[in-house]
Amino acid sequence: MKSIILCAVLLAVLMLSGCAVPVQVAEQPAIAETAAEALMIAVQKTNWLVTISILGIAASAVAMFNGNKNAIPIAVGCFVSLILALMVARFAFVLALSGLAVSVVLVGYTVYIKNRAMKEIVGGVQLFKEGDGGAAHDLRAYLHVQSPSTKTIVREVREKL
Repeated sequence: MKSIILCAVLLAVLMLSGCAVPVQVAEQPAIAETAAEALMIAVQKTNWLVTISILGIAASAVAMFNGNKNAIPIAVGCFVSLILALMVARFAFVLALSGLAVSVVLVGYTVYIKNRAMKEIVGGVQLFKEGDGGAAHDLRAYLHVQSPSTKTIVREVREKL
């Protein structure tokens, strides 16, 4: 009975006192009074890569009008850098997921190519062994029937030896 009365008193106190969860009030952004202050606030809030890319595009535009032949490639590079920086900021998860998927596909393709190369090499040696067992130049004739990727792998292995 005491516990029921205690719960009722606590409930009445809570209902009458009003519980408030303290909420932090966000700081209001500073309002710039001059254009220089506004520019500094904008620069502080931007990504440094975006800022450098925009400055590079502007500088290459000036250089292009002055006749510099390297201005257009620099402008294109800065523009691509700007687009990639904005894309990474906006679509980071999608880019990471697609990068992971492409990496997995490339690893699978590499394993497939190396397995195919091993099968071709072992198959050529097996055909040579089952044949008449001629000279060494005959082994090259058996191994000559290889795909270009297998020849590349064989060349890399020879260089490592």
